[in-house]
This record gives sequence, C-alpha cells and structure tokens, in this order.
Amino acid sequence: MNSDIRKLCEIVNKPVRNILGFMSETSRDGLDIEGCEISGFDKQINLVQRAFDTISCEDDFKKEVEEVLSKEQICLKKLCLLHHWIAGTHSKIILSCFKKRQILLKGIDFLESPGQNLDPVPKKFQKNKRFPNPNLQIGNRIRFAVRIGNLVISDNRQKYTAGGRESNKIIC
Repeated sequence: MNSDIRKLCEIVNKPVRNILGFMSETSRDGLDIEGCEISGFDKQINLVQRAFDTISCEDDFKKEVEEVLSKEQICLKKLCLLHHWIAGTHSKIILSCFKKRQILLKGIDFLESPGQNLDPVPKKFQKNKRFPNPNLQIGNRIRFAVRIGNLVISDNRQKYTAGGRESNKIIC
C-alpha cells in the first residue's frame, strides 16, 4: 500500500486528529492559518480551534498574483509560472510560521490547502447561465506537499462547485 494512503488510513482511525488548514483567498491580506483538533465522525464530529493567525504576504507576491486575479484576459504562460511559484511561496510562509511559533509538523496529522482562488464568480452573477459555478485554484498542491513534507488534502472547493454550490463569496 502507498505510504500516504497508509498514513491517511491511520489518521482516519485516530480518536483525535490535528489539522492545520489555511486559505489565501486573493492573497490581498495574506494567508489565514487555523489549527484544529477534530474528534468523532459524521454527525458526531467535534471541532476545537486551537490556533489562528493571518500571515501577511509580501508586496511582490501580491503584485504578481494581481496580474492574473479576476481579469478578463491573462497571459497563460504567466498563469503556469504562478501555479508553481505560489506553491513554493505558500510553503515558505507556512514553514516560517512553524519555525517562528515553534510548531512541529510531527504533531499535525495533515494540512488542508485549497490553493489560490483566481476568479470566483458564482453562476448567479454570470451572463451566460449554461456554465456551472467556476472555480480555478492555482498553486500546485503536490509541489506544496513535497516542500512541506506532510500529507496535504486539497481541492475541497472543487467538490462544492461540482455539486452545484458556490466555492466562496464573490470578491470585488
């Protein structure tokens, strides 16, 4: 069995799971990082917030992301470059946060990371109603996981939009 699958099975069977989740939205304000302790399953789940912080992104990072964020037309080459660069930048921010706060990755079962949302325009705001709720997340999560060195769960917003729901609120 693949070691990541084995680790995931072990985590699921633990009575208490420690998860670190983070969200970047548009990176205008930085990364929101939340540490949670989860116990139970299904309808008997219990979630306790253990820590929360917002880490500001550098102006250079914000400037690069702004070039493709919620634009009618963008350079595809730039988008591809950002896909990998954002993963590296996010992982550096997370690792420096861990070091600064003396948090060990060993105590965290997995990280949840959706990536960088580019253009969340829900269907109700679109002129052409035949298209579903869009969701484009960049910031290669596999590259992120390798750099972090821990199991990373991602693409949770894809599940919501696939089911017809909005990924998140519209950003103006």
